[in-house]
Amino acid sequence: MRHTDGFTLIELLIAMVLLALLSALLLGGLRLSRTAVLSGEAASDRLLAVERAEGVVRRQLQQADPLPLAPITGGSPIAFAGDETNLVFIAPPAAYLSTGGEQIQWLAIERGTGGARLMLRFRPLDRTGDTWPPPLDPSAFQSVVLLDGISVAQFSYFGRTAPRDDPRWWQKWDTMPTLPSLVRLALAAGGAGWPDLVVAPRIGVPANSGFLPATACQRGTGIICNY
Repeated sequence: MRHTDGFTLIELLIAMVLLALLSALLLGGLRLSRTAVLSGEAASDRLLAVERAEGVVRRQLQQADPLPLAPITGGSPIAFAGDETNLVFIAPPAAYLSTGGEQIQWLAIERGTGGARLMLRFRPLDRTGDTWPPPLDPSAFQSVVLLDGISVAQFSYFGRTAPRDDPRWWQKWDTMPTLPSLVRLALAAGGAGWPDLVVAPRIGVPANSGFLPATACQRGTGIICNY
């Protein structure tokens, strides 16, 4: 009997099937790894974008100047007005935008192509010519998109509107005698929410901080009442 070295056709077919299965498993693993890396990078980029936007909002609100403009046309004793989607106040310009002078700053939540977006609009303040409230004409302001692709965004305001009233959260703060003690910005996108941004205007010290309840403000402690 003659002996022949080599593989049979059946053995070659089995080897090819096993190689194809192994290649499919490796390719699926590579695709899964790539998807996970891209998702992680997108989530990281999104978080950085949120942090940058919240940082701008925090810095500008902490410098809000409540001094009224003359003449006052709307009966507001201070230059500050806000509702759920718009917030208008006076503050120095953000460092990366421009230098010098105060500006009328307008934070707006509006519809964009991929959902809602958070806008910062600003223009130079003329204390001798401007009145309060100012006309909110987007064409008169420079605009910067702070954050895009938001599914939920809302401003709210904490404070006491009268000395005998209990402080609470309000959806609107307009024609009030003082700044709100706190301003809150709630954000969410893609089914994920971020912790609310809560800012105390006037460089971290709430106006009329004596109105705050003891549970929210303790003298000498915390970021809310640091005085």
